[in-house]
Amino acid sequence: MNNIGEVHYGCTGCGVCVNACMRKCIYIKKNKEGFYEAIVDKSKCINCGICKDVCYKYFDELTNKEYSIYESSGFLAYSNNKKIRRESSSGGIATEISKWGVENGYNICGASYNYEENITKHIILNSVDEIKRISGSKYMPSYTLDAFKKLDKDKKYIIFCTPCQIYGLRKFMNRNKINKWILIDFFCHGTPSINLWHKYLEMIKKQINIKNIDNINFRDKKEGWHNYHLTISGEGKQYSKNFKEDIFFRCFLNEVDLNSSCYNCKLRFNKLFSDIRLGDFWGPKCLKDELGTSIILVNSQIGREILNKVENVYLEEVKFNDIEISQYGREINIPKIKSRFQKSLNTKKDLEIIYKRYVSPIEKKKKVIRNLKRIIRRGKKGIKWVIRS
Repeated sequence: MNNIGEVHYGCTGCGVCVNACMRKCIYIKKNKEGFYEAIVDKSKCINCGICKDVCYKYFDELTNKEYSIYESSGFLAYSNNKKIRRESSSGGIATEISKWGVENGYNICGASYNYEENITKHIILNSVDEIKRISGSKYMPSYTLDAFKKLDKDKKYIIFCTPCQIYGLRKFMNRNKINKWILIDFFCHGTPSINLWHKYLEMIKKQINIKNIDNINFRDKKEGWHNYHLTISGEGKQYSKNFKEDIFFRCFLNEVDLNSSCYNCKLRFNKLFSDIRLGDFWGPKCLKDELGTSIILVNSQIGREILNKVENVYLEEVKFNDIEISQYGREINIPKIKSRFQKSLNTKKDLEIIYKRYVSPIEKKKKVIRNLKRIIRRGKKGIKWVIRS
């Protein structure tokens, strides 16, 4: 068997293999954990191995030495348009790049929330007025197939995706000698499941007594960039809660519901297959900023050229140490309760009950550890003071 099906672990659900397969024998489905997964129809497969060429499951660090973060140039950046900056998840750079792209003949491909199905799907757009559809973070897997099938090898695109999706697209581009696509990804912590999101929406609809949702802002800055809220509106009613208190974000940030491939992701920090990588500029350098600031990594010559052409942005070159402090991507340990938590999302139990059963004990344990570390630090300071005296 010479196809992606020979390895049964690590599928990111990027969907690039579906486009790469000449026999059209690969399809994508949502698995029990709530993530998209590639499935091979063995009756049609001729074992050509093309799908493996674009698949992250076969990623080898030794053969991809050129794609290193240490070769990238880093910038602190934000849009000079305060409205764009305020409405964006961080500094509004993705919006400014998209505007420049449309004005210079590029189609834009990015993730848009679909309110009919309550899932995220990639779409292709070519007007400035449509850019809002793909702006802002969406914390769930994105269904890429409809958009990726429309990508034309001879047309110009700026494509926004997760690092694993970009990896597949880069391999697809190299294989097909495509040079008109600009690839942009972002620092990615991992992806929570569609199951968690749908269970969460059930809870919110009950809380504010609505049936339909018409607007979602995962990173509402009404109380500042560092204290963003998850805001959901529908039928004239609204739910809004700080991410530190919101159950969806608490499940996500406690890492109990990530895709299996996210935990030991090789693309989280060290390896970049994009032309440009974007993210939030967290850390001491922007501690007092509440409008939002982006970090930009420029990883290729075309990336440098694009950034030099985009107008109406503030750019400040930064050192690698600033990048590391802001966005270092550690390997994430798989929680012991991951499997049980994800199985519970397929039951009729309310999310509040699931959260109390699995996530709350983790948070209590972390709090105890933080308090112990605080006591130890104070003890060390006291000992030093006594020695000096």
